[in-house]
Amino acid sequence: RYAVLSALGRRGLGRASGIGARRRLDAAYDFVDAEIGRLIARLAPDDLLLVVSGYRLEPASPLDRLRNRLLDDAGLAAEASRSDGFLLAFGRHVSPGRKSVGAIVDVLPTVLYYLGMPVARDMDGFARTDLFLGSLTAERPVSFIRSYQ
Repeated sequence: RYAVLSALGRRGLGRASGIGARRRLDAAYDFVDAEIGRLIARLAPDDLLLVVSGYRLEPASPLDRLRNRLLDDAGLAAEASRSDGFLLAFGRHVSPGRKSVGAIVDVLPTVLYYLGMPVARDMDGFARTDLFLGSLTAERPVSFIRSYQ
């Protein structure tokens, strides 16, 4: 839905000399920020909002891109797979603060856990219980099933 941020970043806004390109990027970030703010304001007491990106917030520098291409023939796909993404969690049961590094494959097990559903043992990720307050995790241990397949 918000591919505009990725598209603007990949066109090389870092190299753009005009203020117009930077204003467009700022406007796109302002729009997404306002959307997230509206969603947070509408959260019910037990709702959880996750904002997830599998990619970094800023495009790689030209030097990083060159290094990645020299070290690896896969080019941009490999760069994207090594990119640091982010996960922002909002809700009454979310523990404040920065957490340890996770992986994109942790998102589904974490959502299943929060919903009180079992995590499949054949999933690549794991439930990030560290995202939640002890008051929730103490009464909700992680449960498992063999598979959802």
